[in-house]
Amino acid sequence: MAPLAGGEARLGPRASFTRHMVRDSIAKLLTRLHKEGKLSTLPGFEHVTPPSDGEFDPRHLPTREDHKSKDLPVGTKVCIVGAGMAGLYSALILDHLGVPYDILEAADRPGGRILTHYFSTRKHDYYDIGAMRFPNIPPMERTYDLFKRTNVPLVTYHLTGPNTPKRYNGITIFPQNGEFPVMGDPFRVSESNGGSVPDDRIDTLSSVLEDAFRPLREAIKKGDEEAFEMFKKCDDLTVRDYLEQRVGLDFHTIQWLEETDSATGQFDAAFTEAVMDSVAFDYWEDIEEEWKSVEGGTSLVTEALIDMIRTKPRYNKRVTRMAIDRKAKSNDMMAVHTNYEEEPMRYATIINTTTLACLQRVDTDDLELSPTVKIATRTLQYDSSTKVAIKFESPWWITKFGITGGGVANTDLPIRVCVYPSYNIHDNVNNPAILLCTYTWSQDATRIGSLVNLDSPRGEDELKGLMLYNLARLHSNNENFDEVYAMIKRSYITHHGFDWAMDDYSSGAFAFFGPGQFRSLYPHLVRPAADSRFHIVGEAASANHAWIVGSLESAYRGVWNFLERFHCYDLQEKMVKEFGTIPELEMGKEGFAHLLVLLGMLTPQQLARPEKTVVKEVTG
Repeated sequence: MAPLAGGEARLGPRASFTRHMVRDSIAKLLTRLHKEGKLSTLPGFEHVTPPSDGEFDPRHLPTREDHKSKDLPVGTKVCIVGAGMAGLYSALILDHLGVPYDILEAADRPGGRILTHYFSTRKHDYYDIGAMRFPNIPPMERTYDLFKRTNVPLVTYHLTGPNTPKRYNGITIFPQNGEFPVMGDPFRVSESNGGSVPDDRIDTLSSVLEDAFRPLREAIKKGDEEAFEMFKKCDDLTVRDYLEQRVGLDFHTIQWLEETDSATGQFDAAFTEAVMDSVAFDYWEDIEEEWKSVEGGTSLVTEALIDMIRTKPRYNKRVTRMAIDRKAKSNDMMAVHTNYEEEPMRYATIINTTTLACLQRVDTDDLELSPTVKIATRTLQYDSSTKVAIKFESPWWITKFGITGGGVANTDLPIRVCVYPSYNIHDNVNNPAILLCTYTWSQDATRIGSLVNLDSPRGEDELKGLMLYNLARLHSNNENFDEVYAMIKRSYITHHGFDWAMDDYSSGAFAFFGPGQFRSLYPHLVRPAADSRFHIVGEAASANHAWIVGSLESAYRGVWNFLERFHCYDLQEKMVKEFGTIPELEMGKEGFAHLLVLLGMLTPQQLARPEKTVVKEVTG
């Protein structure tokens, strides 16, 4: 891959469709404002020539006028709310540009959803509670650039490994010659074996999802207008809806597919999201996919960033209110109230990096957020995620079962997914080792999470017992269960669990858009508000949500639009030379970033629809 600094980002399917959505949203808004007779009266749009038919074309939006680059007003200071990855990356960029800032963090630590639990200081005695694995593909290029900047050590992460079992319907199967049976009914879920899945579906299940995804996958790879229209027609469907209505699958077949291919409840997510996820990893035919993790834990990235940035975060500073004062005589129009300050702190711009759930708890009544953004803060779905890791006296999965190369085991037991770490596969097998015995999402995570305490592992006897029992079931058959269970229990030293839905600084693991949400909400989240002095960033406001790269790219967008607001084009050039560009934001004269900023500078009154005049008939 080409170096990031100064380079043009490669346009993948997610970024391509994101651009389509934003352009479509801007065109519709400009068309409405023009038809209401308001567009030519609005600041920044006085010289825009509307199309002859009055309908703005998303492909040909008004270009940016040539303006001379300006310096930032004297005393300009930015407030970064949140010291997670988006907040720290924003600070890194602002440092390079020489722009002063404060970072206000509600928690007593940095990193946000980047969090590593260390059982001790011994090598490999940890597990990543948050982000832990990173595919080295073009959409993740900015993440790997950050790894290079922070100089963290990387180790190969193995998605699959030898001898990892599967257990469903009370039947454990280990692979034979590295393969699981593709045909037949090894877990006895077909109707002829007393199950509910129709017999004629059993032998085709391995290809059902691939066949269902193929039409939209092929369209997405083209990325043209026809593909975008197809995308929109599917975006209001869940995976479950699509499989039932378009493919003709019955309830029980869909349930079995979700059970073995996903997490409980994830088929209720948008079908387009599932297809996008599947395309992301085979779109780049010229790239051999390779996954890495940070050896020593992803928190090393956070620690390195804290050392690198000039202004350190101010911890235990929970923001309670944010507002704009358009009548302020100085450039510091933005007021930020915190839990310990009697008087608000004042800034020229706010870059908000919190999750939308946390933003919802902040008083934003005087921040001029659009109704759609307020709807997004309340309704945009976040998935749950729970992890529990156990420290054992030795890696029994390696010595007893030959699971020597990482990978995962899958089951319908409560633990659902067991992850065999890749970072300790070459360690001395006589030493203690960590096993991520459950990594769950959605309803599976909620149920495991109900057994996890905030001060884990205190008071978690039920959780401990369930984990050990499930591990024994997963790695045994009925004949040797007692022996395996006793061995695993003897090897237990301690454990630790974490449920992101119960963390009051995140209130969810990652954005998980429901049907229609990405198309309807994303274009509003990325448009600045409050005179374009308030910017929502973070993985939820990114094409690559649920990944660190989403946090990084959204932070880039927030800083870029801040500079656009103040016509600091020289600083934008400096930013591109050091940090490249991002694929989802079209910048420059022919792009749409300037339009997002111009629209964000308008007041709610300027953007509002005029009230309709109702003429009442008078009778006498």
